[in-house]
Amino acid sequence: MKLSISDVKQMLDGKLAIPESDTMEYKSQIHNYCMSKYIETICAFMNNNKQGGYLIFGITDNLKLAGLNPQKLYDTITLNFDNIIHQSSIYGKDENENIVPITPHNIRVEFVTNQQNKLFMIVDVTMITENVVYQLKDGRIFYRLNASNYVNKKEIVYTQQILDQKITTVKQDYQHIIDTNLKMYKSELTKKEKEMNAEKKALLLELNEKEKMILKKENENKELLDTVLKQENLILKQSLCEYLFSRWF
Repeated sequence: MKLSISDVKQMLDGKLAIPESDTMEYKSQIHNYCMSKYIETICAFMNNNKQGGYLIFGITDNLKLAGLNPQKLYDTITLNFDNIIHQSSIYGKDENENIVPITPHNIRVEFVTNQQNKLFMIVDVTMITENVVYQLKDGRIFYRLNASNYVNKKEIVYTQQILDQKITTVKQDYQHIIDTNLKMYKSELTKKEKEMNAEKKALLLELNEKEKMILKKENENKELLDTVLKQENLILKQSLCEYLFSRWF
């Protein structure tokens, strides 16, 4: 049974002693010329009854936590593992003969420093899609048995030529889906823009009408105020005249 990543990190701190198994593989160092062997192990983990596994660098054959050389630059190493995905080094097929490519969710690379300040690299291999058999580009299929990889030479999922043809077909299908969706999204965007422009125009018209009504009301109020002032002035003048007339006569 595959351990959790937290258990693996406890093991790297020396809290657990776990030998190699169908889900654990250890290497003392990382070498570019051994990438083909690492890919075989990853393929075997992918076909490991839905369990996956861990390929851990920095542990010797006698389970000594030696760690990796911290002076080395591991960007190239990480890139090589990323290329397993990008260069389609491992592919699978489902029960309907459809190609199932591996993704970054299947292979995760993590550098870990333990409590003794020793550096390790963990390649966490996870099988996500069920009923899929994974193979290398040359058609070899690897399985995991105890702590070893073995190849099923009789079963070949695809030859390289057929694999390349199917990859091309899958890419064309994906491109067609992308183009169709892009066309649909552009159409929807144009429709939304027209609707927004129509709503904007209607809103501007409504604002203009309201502005006209406000100006009209202001003018009416001004006229009413002028009328009231005139009436008050007239009344004041009449009152003044009456007062003066009463004083004189």
